[in-house]
Amino acid sequence: MIEAKDLQAPARAAHDFRAILDAFAKPGQPVTVPQLADTPAALQSASVVMALALCDYQSPVWLSPRINQTDVRSFLRFHTGAPIVADPAEAQFVFVESAEFAKYFSVFNKGNDEYPDRSATVIVQASALEAPQRVRLEGPGIKLHQELAVADFGPREWNLLSDDRILFPLGIDVAFVSDTKLVGLPRSTRITTLEDR
Repeated sequence: MIEAKDLQAPARAAHDFRAILDAFAKPGQPVTVPQLADTPAALQSASVVMALALCDYQSPVWLSPRINQTDVRSFLRFHTGAPIVADPAEAQFVFVESAEFAKYFSVFNKGNDEYPDRSATVIVQASALEAPQRVRLEGPGIKLHQELAVADFGPREWNLLSDDRILFPLGIDVAFVSDTKLVGLPRSTRITTLEDR
C-alpha cells in the first residue's frame, strides 16, 4: 500500500495518468492502480487515483449522497483544490455510487454543440466489476467487442448509458471503479444491452 500524498510525486502521477489514459483507450478492459492506505472510507482507491490525477482548482466536483462525507470533501479540497459543487449539472467530475447513478443521470453535464468537450466525466464506484447483467461494448479501441458487467448496474442503468451514446459527440465519459480496478467507457463506445441481443 502507498499513501495518497505519494501519488502526487511526478513519476507516480505520470504513471497513474498513463493508466487512466490506457483505460479509456481500451474501453472495457480493467487496469489496476495502487492500493491506498490513508484515504476516506467512502472513496475507493481507484477513485482517489483519478481525483488526484485529473482534478484541480478549475474542475468542479460533485459527490453523490453516499460519497458526500465531510472527510471526503476535506480530502479532495486539500489534495486537489477542486471546488465541491451542490449541483451535479455544474460538475466536470462526478463521483457516484453505482446504485445512485440512475437517480442523477439526467442532470449530468452532457456538453453542448459548441463545447462537447465540457461534458462531465462520471466516476462510478461499484462493489465489483461483475454482475449478472452483462453488456457488449463496441467502438474505437475495441478490436471486435468487449463484455462488461458492473455490480448494481442493471438494464435501466445500461439503457441510460446506451441512449446517451446517441448524442455523440455530446454525452458523458464514464469510469467504473472497484477497489483498485478501473474501467474506462468513453462516450464513443457503443453499448448493447442484453435486451437488444
